[in-house]
Amino acid sequence: MLEQIGWVVSTHEEFAVVQTQRTSACQHCASTENCGTAALAQWWGQRKTAVPRFGKENVGVLQLTHSEVIALNRVSARVGQTVTLGLSEQTLLKAALTVYLFPLLGMFLGIIGYQIPVNYFHFPHHELLNLLSGALGFAFVLLILKYRAPKLLTCDLPVILNIIDHPQQLIKRQT
Repeated sequence: MLEQIGWVVSTHEEFAVVQTQRTSACQHCASTENCGTAALAQWWGQRKTAVPRFGKENVGVLQLTHSEVIALNRVSARVGQTVTLGLSEQTLLKAALTVYLFPLLGMFLGIIGYQIPVNYFHFPHHELLNLLSGALGFAFVLLILKYRAPKLLTCDLPVILNIIDHPQQLIKRQT
């Protein structure tokens, strides 16, 4: 299980919004000022994302920054408390496959979907149409994932494992 320290920002029924300290390899690199990746990491870190509310209300959306996550609050943590979040490795693998593998498969299926009728009916082959069919397959899968991925991944939310009562516990855990 992957663990991360965070602070409870708000609670909603059995869920809590937890802010975590975002870390990146860019923070330790000497070329941060001249690097495009570091600039993108800073820009993405400042954005907010609208997420549908959880629970019985289901009205409106929550505005979350990229350092905030929604977690199951099984230990009844309150606002302001320091907590330990846990996320299973299976959940991380499932999310990575959803985001990276499915769009790639959609691109290949788009190309194959164009190649089959071209070869079967002996149509003229155009490389530009081949590229376009791959792009359409990629975009089609991204559209499907935009609406289906939240439903696939909501059952695998991070869980608040425990509440850290004293800062000494935090120092001991990190060493």
